[in-house]
Amino acid sequence: MERACMRTTIRVCMAIGLGLITTSCSSSGPGAEEVVVVGEDPRIIVHDLSLAMEAALTLELEYLREEGCLVVHSRDEETQEITATAAPVWPEDVSPVQEEGEGGITVASVGSIVNGDVFSAVGGSWEATGEAQDIDLPQACLPADGFFLLNEGSIATGTG
Repeated sequence: MERACMRTTIRVCMAIGLGLITTSCSSSGPGAEEVVVVGEDPRIIVHDLSLAMEAALTLELEYLREEGCLVVHSRDEETQEITATAAPVWPEDVSPVQEEGEGGITVASVGSIVNGDVFSAVGGSWEATGEAQDIDLPQACLPADGFFLLNEGSIATGTG
């Protein structure tokens, strides 16, 4: 019952947050309570939402070269099988980066995280519904598992 209530709360918050999504190719970043697409290659989704989720995540970054975007994979700790593939929604202090032909992100307090790197963050899962489809990215960049919203100040290299 508590888990179902949490899912409902997350979905309601998602609907509110995703209703504020806009798209942009500029690197100016989001305004208050906005989600925008920034960069050229890779293009990344960044947010300035007051909504903060609290799940500890260990993720592997994948650069989709042909689409020019990033997705993240969550793996089962024991089997290492991929359990979810999602579009990361980065905090506003994250910028897209290219290093030696590999796309990724850079965080001032952490450095670069590129294709194949494992990192930890605090955040949570968003379901890709409704207004989320308005994000101007190729379909491959918007996996069926939805979005992982990552909290500012929570990203670290390695598995935390």
